[in-house]
Amino acid sequence: MDIFYDYIFCKPVSDGSITSNGVYRGIQKEKPTLLKIEKIGEEVSKVMAGDIVLVEKYSGIEIEIDNEEYVVIREKDLIAKIGDKNE
Repeated sequence: MDIFYDYIFCKPVSDGSITSNGVYRGIQKEKPTLLKIEKIGEEVSKVMAGDIVLVEKYSGIEIEIDNEEYVVIREKDLIAKIGDKNE
């Protein structure tokens, strides 16, 4: 799957762990605000695949591709990077 422009494909964070910053990553019952980036478009510059990001509650769209559910957001909709793939 090729991702274009500034689109970011994410999955909800639901591993129940705590980041080094003390943010709880629990299973979220409503639309997730913490997402793990799976794939990024060619114009995305501030985050990478594997990063954990914070978005507004109703940002993005939910889609299913090959039986995998994703939340698709744009880079401008990111509020903060909470953790990265090295944590």
